[in-house]
Amino acid sequence: VLGIRNYALDGGSAAAAARVCTDDDGCFDIRTLAEQSREGEGDGSEAEASTSCSLFAFPAESNFSGVRYNLELLKQLKSKKCKVNGKSSSQEWFVLLDSAKACSTKPPDLSKYPADFVAISFYKIFGYPSGLGALLVRKDSAEILNRRYFGGGTVQVSVAEENFFRRRPDEDGWEDGTLPFLSIQALQSGFEQINKLSFPKIESHTKTLTTYTANKMREMKHSNGRSVCELYGRHCEVSLQEEEKFQFETGQGPVIAFNVLRSDSSYVGYREVETLGEACEIVLRTGCHCNPGACSTYLKLKPEETKANFENGHVCWDDKDVMNGKPTGSVRISFGYMSTFEDADSFLQFIERTFAEAAPKRSLEPCASPSGPVLKGIFVYPIKSCQGFKVNSWPILESGLLFDRKWAIADENGFMISQKNDPKLAQIETLIDMNSRALHLRATGMASLCSSIDEKSALKSGVESWLCEFTGKKYQLLENQSTDKNFSNRGGCLLVSTESVREILGETGHSLKPLDSACMQFRPNLLVEGGLPFQEESWKRFSVGGNDFEKTLECSRCGMVSIDQKDGKKKYKSLLLALSKKKSGLKFGIICAFRSKKGSILTDASPV
Repeated sequence: VLGIRNYALDGGSAAAAARVCTDDDGCFDIRTLAEQSREGEGDGSEAEASTSCSLFAFPAESNFSGVRYNLELLKQLKSKKCKVNGKSSSQEWFVLLDSAKACSTKPPDLSKYPADFVAISFYKIFGYPSGLGALLVRKDSAEILNRRYFGGGTVQVSVAEENFFRRRPDEDGWEDGTLPFLSIQALQSGFEQINKLSFPKIESHTKTLTTYTANKMREMKHSNGRSVCELYGRHCEVSLQEEEKFQFETGQGPVIAFNVLRSDSSYVGYREVETLGEACEIVLRTGCHCNPGACSTYLKLKPEETKANFENGHVCWDDKDVMNGKPTGSVRISFGYMSTFEDADSFLQFIERTFAEAAPKRSLEPCASPSGPVLKGIFVYPIKSCQGFKVNSWPILESGLLFDRKWAIADENGFMISQKNDPKLAQIETLIDMNSRALHLRATGMASLCSSIDEKSALKSGVESWLCEFTGKKYQLLENQSTDKNFSNRGGCLLVSTESVREILGETGHSLKPLDSACMQFRPNLLVEGGLPFQEESWKRFSVGGNDFEKTLECSRCGMVSIDQKDGKKKYKSLLLALSKKKSGLKFGIICAFRSKKGSILTDASPV
């Protein structure tokens, strides 16, 4: 909806976000917020406004919170009974109803609420096929539409040398190119399933699940009595007096949008919740859910705060989930006809076990190592997400350790693959022989591969053939040509302390033994031993055997921590959960940049 307003602005019209209120006589009142227009386009006169047509777009159900809206507004707009900014309006209104979310459980009755245009999503109704939807257009409303672009199959005739064409009538003039007929064919099975179940039964089932889960979440408390979850939407009973405030909001759909709170009422970032859910094989939707209006309203984010967050580096899909003490998005769960109480209970157990804080236990002060920290291990990972190898000494460059993450694996479309996409990568052993300057690959059931790193074409084709045979997938090998960075997510070297890992293991309930194996779950380049747990996080500049480093940031952890770095199986979700108990934001280990002269050598057992 926000995107299409640019068409209005480009055409010289005004556009505005709005809030809907009700007055004493039962009429809806649309209150516009910060009306926008292009300078010099349209004179904005009352005469022009009275003769023009206007479009009001709103959802039947919010995809952010699941709140359902009163469709009587639609009828009032069409009958010109609705007010705009407190005044009666004689304008002719067309209504675009976004029913994508509502159609999954409670589709609107278009005979009762005659919207001009209705957007629906088959993916949200059936769960398949993705990316397929439809726009319903009333025939008498289609006449006002003035479409400029035309594509294949939408015209009766066109002349290349002149601006002459005739569009096909009705819907044929809107369907550009070849329709996804294979996906459309799958819809029949979806409709048959819906007809067997019926929407009233689906609505009853999902409402029961949503109410049950929301009530349990509201009841969930920390040991100090504070809430674990902050819910958005209409998940609580309202009094008659409060009901008057919600006349435009008429109910709650099968969605729970929420954020998790710590015992001090500070927010747990939604990205951290998502990562921990992934470790427990629970998929959560996080962020603003492509609905910035609802997001800013529920999270109380002012426009200037949203713009300031952007100026400070926050964009959609990143991990800046809490800024200046406020969340930048939320976590969302949804229920459909296939959802069960077992699903709901699994989710509730995950939230309670992971985030509900018990009374603090008395703990002993950690004992420092009698000597300062020393470098215990140097590890090089030539191919991103494959196994690394340990060395006693190794060259270090501006980009980090020589050949570290020099290569990465990608699919046919160039999308980089990690263990999260293909856990089999964890089974691939790598080694670089500096004497022969060769890359070695080895895996169970496969013949070893040895290829010169100086013969790039032969290396690429050899590794790609080997990967295809091992994984059964057509992967390509990417090589990083840069001298100052590698394929690591954050660049530089990753330093991890054994003392910090030992501290985390105390929270797991079962230890990974030996300690070295647990350390390797975090895939360090530099493993140090000695000192206090988490002492490394306070380092700003430090040296290793005379080589200077500077801490650039702490490493944000993801679900790869729970993947066994030998066989690729998810065995250690308790490790990630234990980390969340010790460290907010799931940050562990430090990324450090090399600051000494080029051509230096790092040596094992060097003092830090």
